[in-house]
Amino acid sequence: LDMNAEGVSRLHRAGLPVFLGDARRPEVLDAVRSGRASSLVVTLDDPQAARQVLEAAHHRWPGLRIFVRARDMD
Repeated sequence: LDMNAEGVSRLHRAGLPVFLGDARRPEVLDAVRSGRASSLVVTLDDPQAARQVLEAAHHRWPGLRIFVRARDMD
């Protein structure tokens, strides 16, 4: 999932499974069937947005393995 429409379009044309959407919204995660995933990787530059994705996914799927990129030790 990415919010950059141009980047998503380019990657999608290259045959990659990339979708346009805001991963902070649980209904978007549902739409891409995140509940069937074995894990979720969050690589957002914005720490607050990354936390929101983490919290939304953890609330919806408490057993899902989630990997989140850290910007610093905090």
